[in-house]
Order: sequence, then structure tokens, then C-alpha cells
Amino acid sequence: MRLKEKAFECNRGYQIWIYSLVIITNIMKNLWEEAKALQDEEALSKYIAIINNASAISEDDQKIKENAVYEVAKIYVSKKALPELINLIATIRPLTSSMPQARVAKIIRVLYEILPDIPGGLEAAIDIGKELIEWCVKEKRTFLKHRMQIKLAGFYLELKKYTEGLKIIDNVLYEVRKLEDMLLLVDINLVATKIYLALRNVPKAKASLTAVKTAATTVNLHPAVQADIDLLSGYIAAEEHDYPTGYSYFYEAYQGFTNMKSEKTKQMLLYMLMCKILLKANEDVFAILNSKMGVQNQNRATEALKEIAIANKNKSIVEFENSIEKYKEELQDPLISTHIKRLYTQLLEDNIKKIIMPYSRVEIDWVAKLIGLPQEKVLTK
Repeated sequence: MRLKEKAFECNRGYQIWIYSLVIITNIMKNLWEEAKALQDEEALSKYIAIINNASAISEDDQKIKENAVYEVAKIYVSKKALPELINLIATIRPLTSSMPQARVAKIIRVLYEILPDIPGGLEAAIDIGKELIEWCVKEKRTFLKHRMQIKLAGFYLELKKYTEGLKIIDNVLYEVRKLEDMLLLVDINLVATKIYLALRNVPKAKASLTAVKTAATTVNLHPAVQADIDLLSGYIAAEEHDYPTGYSYFYEAYQGFTNMKSEKTKQMLLYMLMCKILLKANEDVFAILNSKMGVQNQNRATEALKEIAIANKNKSIVEFENSIEKYKEELQDPLISTHIKRLYTQLLEDNIKKIIMPYSRVEIDWVAKLIGLPQEKVLTK
């Protein structure tokens, strides 16, 4: 009899628990629907109420709470409210007790990655990144720590603090190699490749990219990562003056970024045009610009490369110089700027050689007059 009573009490207790869970879930859903029906400012308090609801423990509740965090973050980004977004990142950490670690880790990563979208957020991300890494060490969250270190190294790259970025890369690379996590190795070596290219250390960049491709053979890559690999492969090929290979890689990257509707497609088109100009395939430049991809991505930068291609075809150093001066802002990309300057130098040398070759003696002012450049510049060359 007592066993039956106990069973009845247990069953009743379970029914009460289920009933209370349903009530909590309905409250969360109602709050969510009310918040979605309101504008940013009015919805903010509703979303915060959802985040602070400690009794929400079901899977549906957790999804609602996660989405509420993202909505609050969007509002803060639109308002450029950096202190509030930083505070939101701090608020999320205590949710570990009521939500799975993987979900909390995902939320922290998403919030950390959008920090640079707010003015001053990139600089703030450095200190917050260090603090989060310390928290990960304390809480023994190894995977999240590695992800945060990779992202922090990427932010150092954007701030042109290459030494600090490489220090982080060296530390995390040592740990991840022992874990044999191939996806992490791909991401780490991608950041390392970008840092070495920024430092113009092509041999080390090439070694890091080889490590990326080796690790990538054992895992399925996200299309964005594969497009990044093609981009960096083309970049290194261009730095080694292998422009046909560079063009092929940039074309592959262009297709990848086009499928994702990324803004990087315009940059890939410029790199493709640059490779054709450096190969002196100027007719191909005009053909690309008149094609569908050229028309879709037409802007002042493509106009700049078109004029440079015309000057290159005419072998006119004056036209070339005028184009560079006219489109100075559009030609500031490090890769394009470096190789266009190299092409300018080569064209200037070819022009001077063509004039002075038949003679044993020449007058510099006469050569300068024929080329159309100041005497000092010609004399220096």
C-alpha cells in the first residue's frame, strides 16, 4: 500500500513538473512573440526579460533565449552601443549553469565576432578576448579557448599587430597539433598565412598554406574556407610572379564567393584583371570587363584597371602615370598596388631602353622629352 502511495506521489510530482515546464515554455513563447511584434527600442526590454529568465530549461526555451541574445546584439550594433554589447558578453557567461556548454560557447563566439561592427569595437575586442581566454582556462573550456585565440589573432592582424598575432598562433598551434583537430588546424594556419603575407614573408606564408591544404584533405570544408584557400593560393602565386596560376586560383575564389553572394567577388575580379595586365594580355582584360561578371561588378576600381590596361597596351608611360594618379584611392589594395608599381617600373625601363639602345651617347633631357616625364625621374632611372 505504501509503495502504491509513493508511486502515486512520484507520478503526481512528475505531472506537476511537466505542467510547470509547459507554463514556463508558454511564457517564453509569449514574450518572444510580443518582442518580435515591437520595434527595436520597445522590444529590447522583452528580449532582456527572456535572457534573464532563469527558470527556462527546456530545449525550446534555450533556443528562444539564444535567439533573444542575437536580437539584443543586433539592436546594440545598430545603436553603436559598445559598452552595452560588452556587458551582454559578460552576462552570457553565468548561463552555463542552465544551458549546455556548446550553446553558450556558440553564443559567446557570435557576440565576440560582431564586436568590430561597432566603432572602437576592434580595439575593445583585444582586451575582451584576453579576458575570455582566461575565463576559458579557468572553466577548462579548451575548444572555446582555441577558437577565441584564433579570432584574437585575426583581430591582431586587422590592427596590423603582427608580432602579437604570431605569438598567439604559435601557442595555439602547439596545443592543437597534439589534439589532432584538423578543422582547427585549417583555421589556425589560414590566419598564419594571412599574417605572413601581410609581412611579405612569402616562403613562410607558402609553408602555412601547405599545412592548410594538408589538414583540409581529411575534413569537409565550408565553402567560405575553400574560397579563402583559393584566394591565398592565388595571392602567393602572384607574389611569385606566376600570374597564369594566380589567375586560375582567383577565378576559383571568384566562383566560390559568388555562390555565397559575398562582397569579395569584386576584389577577386580586380585580382583577375591585374593578372591579365601583368601577363600583357590586355585584350583579355577588355573581354572580362565586357562579360557578365565584369558588367555586374563594374566600379571605379575596374575602370582604373581598364585605363591601366590601355596604357600598357599603348606602352605609354605618361598614360600609365596619369591613370595611377587619377585612381589613387581605388588602387590602394596591397597586392594590386605592389604589382602595378612593378609594372610601371618595367614599362619605364622598356621605354628608356627603346630610345637609348641604338646610341652610344644620349642627352637626358632629349630622352625625357620623348618619354614625357621630368628629367630628374628619367636621370634617376
